[in-house]
Parts: sequence; structure tokens; C-alpha cells
Amino acid sequence: MDFCSSDHADSAKRPKLVITYAFPDTAFITASGPVTFCNGSSVLLSANSGNGLSYQWKKNGNSIAGATGITYFAASGGNYTVTVTNSAGCSAVSSPVSVAVNSLPSAAIAPGGPTTFCSGESVLLNAPAGSNRLYQWKKNGIDIPGAVASSYNVNSGGVYKVRVTNMLTGCVKTSSNGISVTVNSLPSSSITPQGPTTFCAGGSVVLAANTGTGLTYKWKKGGNYISGATLSNYTATTGGNYKVQVTNSNGCSKTSGNVAVTVPCKEGEIVSSLNNLDFTVYPNPNSGEFTIKFLHHPASSIQIELTDEIGKVVKKIETENETVVIKESNLAKGIYCLTARNMDEMVIKKMNVVE
Repeated sequence: MDFCSSDHADSAKRPKLVITYAFPDTAFITASGPVTFCNGSSVLLSANSGNGLSYQWKKNGNSIAGATGITYFAASGGNYTVTVTNSAGCSAVSSPVSVAVNSLPSAAIAPGGPTTFCSGESVLLNAPAGSNRLYQWKKNGIDIPGAVASSYNVNSGGVYKVRVTNMLTGCVKTSSNGISVTVNSLPSSSITPQGPTTFCAGGSVVLAANTGTGLTYKWKKGGNYISGATLSNYTATTGGNYKVQVTNSNGCSKTSGNVAVTVPCKEGEIVSSLNNLDFTVYPNPNSGEFTIKFLHHPASSIQIELTDEIGKVVKKIETENETVVIKESNLAKGIYCLTARNMDEMVIKKMNVVE
């Protein structure tokens, strides 16, 4: 057993009295668990017990303020010792216990774009990539099956987090602040014709889109926007495939399905009080090669247009001849309209192109 001593002498110069006290038997530390762990965890260090003992814990040789109990929770890395002192004031110092704390992987999420968008769109959420990492994405606190890459493409609303595991240290971290994703719904988009969609040249049909608060409109014919057509209704006067793009107050847009408008002609239709432009077309049906013969010799220039079933002009000529031969062997099979007009009158005839 070790000893510590103390000298005492009185003022009369009597001989010194030497009092000898015993050191504590020993000082040692017992760890209650692993001394290597992840940041955020700790290990309980316990000193030896005994009657009348007091304690001072140290980290890297420096006293830890307030750490004077028989145990100490170590939460940071370093070399820990404990000084054990008995009631006589004699002290012993333990051997050091080395504690290592591994850092947590980063689980911060960086969105690759806006987190508020329209239905049908998406945003890519990115966690910090790195080697020896495992990922698990969560939506509203629930693991998303198969979402185990460093990035995740989100197309539905919710609060998203990611759990990242360092495979070497086993340390795990889940995003503390989730990324809130909002998906705005698309508006309805439909067209209701207010009458027949097949009519003769010079007629029309009103196409009515669905209405609602905060909606705006853009009408299309074919794949092109119609200049100035921004109301909920559009009056179609020519053949074609019509659509409407409806946009709501969130800026989300949806395009309707096609409404086909056709402008065929009636056999022998004459739009005039006169009858000077009447003509015949033969052969009819034909394969794209045919003859137009006016019943009267034209008194002035005549414009001739050949249009298909959706109103597209496929041939346009001007003539003052009584007979006109046209050869268009590349015409698609279908019904065509032949329109002859001058300044006074217009005549429409139907022609059938066959193979």
C-alpha cells in the first residue's frame, strides 16, 4: 500500500510529528460500452468506488468542470482519466481511457428545382453523394420502397427526408428538416361545340371551353396557337382540329382533346343571285386528274381553290379560260371542295378523290 505523509511541529520547537496516511488502493475506469461510437452517442465511464472517496474527471489532462461524480458520460473524443482522492487527501490517477467519436454523414437535401409545381412535373432531390454510403428516402416519415440512391425524383406532394448510413463506421443520420413538396392540380380542359362541327363554307360553329374562376385560355388550330384567341369561346369558320389550353391561377395548364371541324361542300351549291360561274367537274370520282368546265365563258378573272376535308387549301389557281385541266396525282384519298369565285359570286362543288 502507498502512503502520503504530513509534518507537524509546535512553537516550542518540539520534535516533528510525522503522520502517514494510506493512498487509495488504486484508481481505475470501467467503460459501460464501446468507447468508439457515432456523434450524438456517449459512453458511461465509472471509477472505482470506496468509502470516503472523491473524484475529478479529466480529458486530455485538463479537469472537466463539474465532473466530480463516480461516473461520467463521455460524449466527445479524447483521453479520459479520473483522480480518486480519499478522506485523508491522498490521490491516485487512473490509466487513460481513449474515446473516439465518429462524425455523422451529411443528410442535407438540395432540390434540383422548384419544390412547388404542377401535376405531371417533378423535382429531383439530391443528398450528398459519397463512397461507402447507403441511402433510404422517406415520404411523410415512411420509407419509400426502392428509393435507395443518392437522388430521388419526386412527383407527388409530401415532406421528404433521407437517411444516410456510413458503411465504414455504421453512423446514421436522417435529414433534420424535411423538404416540403407541393403539387398543384391541373385545371379541367374540354370543348363543347355549340352546334354542328360540319358545315358549308361561309358557316361557323362556336366552340365553348369549360369555365371557372381564375381560368385563362389559348386556342389552337392544328399545332399552332390562334392569334388573339384568348376567350373561353372561339368561333371556328374553317376546317381543322381545334384544341384549347386552359390555365388556372396556380399557372398550371392542360390542353383539351381535339374537336374536328369540317367544311365540306354541297353538290351544286351556288352562293350568288347570278348563275354565271356554275361549272362541272369530270371525271368525278377521279385520281387527282380532272377537268373543270364553266357553263359560260368567264367575263372576268376567276379564282379556283381546291381544299381538303379540314379546309386546307391544296391547290389555288386563277384563270379566265372556260376549261381548266388540273393534274394533282399526289392528292390523298378523300372528299375535296372546288370553289370558284370572282367579285360577284362563288360556286362550290364537291369532288371525290379515289385511289
